[in-house]
Amino acid sequence: IDFLNAVYLEINKNSSNRKYSDLITFGFWCRKSNLNNLKLNYQNKYKMFGRGNVLHITPSNASMNFAFSLAMGLLSGNSNIVRLPNRVFLQTKILCNIIKKLIKKNNFKSISDRICIIKYKKSDEISSHLSSQVDARIIWGGDETIKQFKKYETKPRCVDLNFSNRYSISLIKTSSKLKLQNRDIKNLALRFYNDAYLMDQQGCSSPQAIIWLGEKENSFKNKFWNELAKIVERKYNSDLSTAGKKISLISESAILSKSKFRTNYKNFKLIRLNLNNPTNEIEKIKCQFGTFVDINLKDLKNL
Repeated sequence: IDFLNAVYLEINKNSSNRKYSDLITFGFWCRKSNLNNLKLNYQNKYKMFGRGNVLHITPSNASMNFAFSLAMGLLSGNSNIVRLPNRVFLQTKILCNIIKKLIKKNNFKSISDRICIIKYKKSDEISSHLSSQVDARIIWGGDETIKQFKKYETKPRCVDLNFSNRYSISLIKTSSKLKLQNRDIKNLALRFYNDAYLMDQQGCSSPQAIIWLGEKENSFKNKFWNELAKIVERKYNSDLSTAGKKISLISESAILSKSKFRTNYKNFKLIRLNLNNPTNEIEKIKCQFGTFVDINLKDLKNL
C-alpha cells in the first residue's frame, strides 16, 4: 500500500501527466486512503495468501490495464510477470519509469523482487515457457488470446483467470431525462464520453449501441448528441488511420447488412448509424472507434 501510494504521489508531481486521464485515474485509485478502504472489505472476511508467481497477459488496446492488474497482484500477495501491450502508449512508459525509480529506494527493495514487467512480440516459445513456470495466469486479451494460451502446458495446480470478449450497450430512459437542466445534460454527455472514447470504444465497458426508451425521445436525444459532439471535438484526438477504419467498417456494413441505415458524421470523430426497420442482421454491423448504433425502442420490437 505504501508503494502504490508512492506511485500516486509521483504521478501527481508532474503537471504534464494531467493530459493522460487514464494515468491520473490509476494514480487516484492508488491513494493510501482508497486502498485502506478496500482492505476493510477483506481483512475480516478472508485470509489473503498469494498464489505465487502470476503471469499477466494484458490487452493491446488499454494503456493502464497492466497497471491495475499488477496492483491487484501485489495487493493479493503475489510475484508478478506482466506483459505490456505491443502498442506504444506514452502513459505506459511514464508509469514504468516511475516504478523503476521507486523500487530502487531502500524501503521498496522487497517490492522489486515481486515485479517483472516485460514486452515481446507474439511468440509461442516465450509464452509457452512463461506459462509452464507460473502458478496462475490472468489473461485479458479476449477470446482468441485465451484460446491460444490454453494450448500451452501449465503446472497441474495453475489457476487461470480469463477475461473473454464482451461488450456493452446504453439504455437511456428519456422520460426521466426531459427535465434535466443543460448542465446536467452536459455532465451526462461527459460521462458517456469517458466510457466510450478513452479506450476508443474498444473497452468491454464501452457502449456499442444506445437504445432510447420512450416515445418522446427526439428533443432530448438531439441535445445529448449535440453536447457529445462538442466534447468530442474539444477532447478527442483521432488520426487519419482511425477515420479510415470508421469509413471502411461502415461501408462494409452497408454492403453486408440487410438493415437500412444512414450515417451522421461529425468531422469523422462521432458517427451515428440511424437504423430503420432493424432485423437480426443488426449484429453484423461492426461498431467501434466512436461509431454508435442509435435505436429507438419501437424499432427494437422488430428484432
